Amino acid sequence: AAQLFGVEALSGVATVPPAVRYFSLRTWIIDSFRKLQTPNTSDELYRFAEAVEAAFVLGNLLADTNTVGLIGSETARERLSKSGDSISISKLVGSQIALGIYGGSSDGINLTHNDGGMPVIIEERGTPLAHHVDQLLAGTAFHQMVFSENGLPDQLPRDVLLEFGEAFPVNSIPEAESVLLL
Repeated sequence: AAQLFGVEALSGVATVPPAVRYFSLRTWIIDSFRKLQTPNTSDELYRFAEAVEAAFVLGNLLADTNTVGLIGSETARERLSKSGDSISISKLVGSQIALGIYGGSSDGINLTHNDGGMPVIIEERGTPLAHHVDQLLAGTAFHQMVFSENGLPDQLPRDVLLEFGEAFPVNSIPEAESVLLL
């Protein structure tokens, strides 16, 4: 049901495969960024989102090489094939990252809204979804790194990315998350 929702929400809006999990990831990115002690600018938010999205794609591909519906998967596959144990989590796509691609649809379904160029999650719908994702990721090394004093490094070990991909697979949405999305 949640995947069908994604097709409806993104129909004609985006040219990327509609992966509903990006709505959930987007709310988590926005909420997590707000909690970090970094300058609260759209440039910093986008840099953070680029790294998280890259880790998400790389982790999902490590967990299942046949995964589809990931933005930047071609670049990620190349990066995985040419990397050793540590893999760069720099931006995977040239222009638009998922944070922007899913923005209008996310706003349209009342998960987020735009406040002077900065996306903000809506308390009633977006916050519970962001907290759900946070609970799924809370025990991972990736989550610990995001909220550590040093923040995310430029590269992550394969095992950290794999754990992230297994904890948050793009094509497997828990029932509780489907309810929050719908």
